[in-house]
Amino acid sequence: MRQMHVESTGQGSPGPGNPFLADFPILSSTVHERGFIYFDNAATTLKPRPVIEAVSSYYEKYTSNVSRGNHYISEIATLAFESAREKVASFIKAQSNEIIFTYNCTDSINLVASALSLTPEDEVVISVMEHHSNHLPWHGRARLKIVGVDSSGCIDLNQLQDAITDKTKLVSLSCLSNVTGNIQPVKAAVALARERGVLTLLDAAQAIGHFPFDVRELGCDFLAFSAHKMLGPSGVGVLYARQEAQAALRPVRYGGGMTNKLTRDGVVFRDGPARFEAGTPGIEGIIAFGAAVDYFRKQGFDAIRTQLEELESYCWSKLSQMDAIVHPFPMAPKHAPIFAFRPRKPGVDLNYVTRILSDSHGLALSAGYQCCQPLYEAFNVNGAIRVSLYIYNTRAEIDRLVGALEELRYFIA
Repeated sequence: MRQMHVESTGQGSPGPGNPFLADFPILSSTVHERGFIYFDNAATTLKPRPVIEAVSSYYEKYTSNVSRGNHYISEIATLAFESAREKVASFIKAQSNEIIFTYNCTDSINLVASALSLTPEDEVVISVMEHHSNHLPWHGRARLKIVGVDSSGCIDLNQLQDAITDKTKLVSLSCLSNVTGNIQPVKAAVALARERGVLTLLDAAQAIGHFPFDVRELGCDFLAFSAHKMLGPSGVGVLYARQEAQAALRPVRYGGGMTNKLTRDGVVFRDGPARFEAGTPGIEGIIAFGAAVDYFRKQGFDAIRTQLEELESYCWSKLSQMDAIVHPFPMAPKHAPIFAFRPRKPGVDLNYVTRILSDSHGLALSAGYQCCQPLYEAFNVNGAIRVSLYIYNTRAEIDRLVGALEELRYFIA
């Protein structure tokens, strides 16, 4: 196995003028002599210093369980923990009693799938572009109906309308494709479902760090996302469950912290999030997630969106001019800085290409199906290389990618 050497350079990634670079310690280290460039942000984002410090602070200053101890440091931990819940709620315009902490977005979707009491006669409607995490949980629980995409690469709303019947229990859709970067018309999709009295779940894993959310305006019943896709730690997820919709969910995990009373004669469960949060949670991660939300607040979503839009526009202007690669999916009018492409030459091993980009150029990209095989199958595409950017990326880094691909022209074109 190739050994990895990590050393501090004392400098950030190329591209002076990016106001976010100094906040990410990993960008001051390199695993490659030419520098470390991270283009795999759709898989996970890097962590700013306040998030890292929040984890350390919990372990160094107030390690304790939450909502269980009648002592000082337990009170400190509990206050920090519940403060994170309030911050997350405010971030998506929800109430704190509508925020259920899970372990990731996948876990949040599985919680709904398990807790809805679905039957084989019920229908769940999804789209062909869904991540496997919004596909597999419904298998064997209900009849799965899959709608296609239109010519712009967005959910076909006409197909969605036709797919909803009196037997439809839930419509579950992604807000942003993790393969194509296309931003989906989920507000319109939710409205179609609500007209028929059907519950809605939105997978916001990719979208949550790209634009603001207002669950009241969206009108969805459930919203699932992960902390690690928006600068937070791994192992923390969120399920927003509209207060009125929580009655449709039954507890599916059992343990400490979820009951008001347990006797030989029966059990009385607690109301709100505690009903679904059995056992000790990932305390330090959730507190650090609160720090990630603080970071977003401090930077401001206007500045974040401006940076992402500039990166998206510049990256597309470069990639779209390259004749050594092809873009197998349509691009929607509303699009995030996520791009999937293939070598123009047929039969090239995508993993080999990304390995060269990593080992020879210090570039981190994804290759394969990105856990979206039904989408690739629908377009008859055998995988792709994905570049996904975030706020700490720069134009100079995009130029490095383009230059590296040009160096590989003999192999990929």
